[in-house]
Amino acid sequence: MARKPTDPVKLQLRLTERLRRLLTQAAKDQQRSLNAEILFRLDQSFLRQNFSALMREHIENASTAAATKAAEQVAQQLRQQNRGNDNDKAS
Repeated sequence: MARKPTDPVKLQLRLTERLRRLLTQAAKDQQRSLNAEILFRLDQSFLRQNFSALMREHIENASTAAATKAAEQVAQQLRQQNRGNDNDKAS
């Protein structure tokens, strides 16, 4: 039977002593177990990654929209200048 995404899975990993101490202190400061601290930090890293990707996409879209608007304004100004030049020639 396949596991559900929410099923706990036992995982063994190797950490440096420095990292273990940092995680242990952070867990203590946040009143979490070491396991809960590790899970929290992993989850936060994925949330930040997803947030960053969404922000990049929004910035690109906003930049494209701003560039399109600026180009339309320049084109409109050029058309107006050309009409002015055409009117001057007709006079």
